[in-house]
Amino acid sequence: MALADYLRMQREDTPLPGRLDLTLALVQKARDWWERLSPEQRARLRLGVAIPAGLLGFPLGAGLPDLDIAVLGIGAHRYFLTHSALGAFFVRQFLRRMTGGGIGRAVVGGAGAGMALGLGGHLVIDGSFGLLDGQKSVQFGIPGLTDMGSLLSGTLVDDNLYLLANGLWALIMARDMVVLATGKQPEEAQQTASRYFPEPVLSSLRARLRAI
Repeated sequence: MALADYLRMQREDTPLPGRLDLTLALVQKARDWWERLSPEQRARLRLGVAIPAGLLGFPLGAGLPDLDIAVLGIGAHRYFLTHSALGAFFVRQFLRRMTGGGIGRAVVGGAGAGMALGLGGHLVIDGSFGLLDGQKSVQFGIPGLTDMGSLLSGTLVDDNLYLLANGLWALIMARDMVVLATGKQPEEAQQTASRYFPEPVLSSLRARLRAI
């Protein structure tokens, strides 16, 4: 907090300790409200925030590997760190350490699952041995300090295996984050969504995912 903000709060009628008490009271009221909800209502609320969060996370994850172009330049495109599942791994680890099972967990888990799904799809396509896209090479090394290039010269097998393995790992972590966010397996979460949300809404969401 800036010093000016602190002094302004001190000058106001309500002292700083009173403001903190009010904040804590509001947090406690929110917790009490959550505890009074039935399991079905909680599941509906979790899905209600996890699905939009996942839709936002998907394009972010799909574009994450290509950040190397903006950061390192086109010469380092498909850099091994950006073209890996590390981003999804860090989000999953953070989600595992979150306490409670409220709305915040659903938001982080939904966004993380969508991000991991987009990231995994990107890497699987890149590492498909040319079946889904052209053959790709991965850039290993440290830009500006070491030579950049494939681990095994003369072949792209190692590059494809690296990309494919990281893509599949990201997809597995997407499934993990669905469970962490909703407490349900993906199939169960889909059934719950079908029960709580009208089919036109779900069809619209599926169409948006396919269009990304």
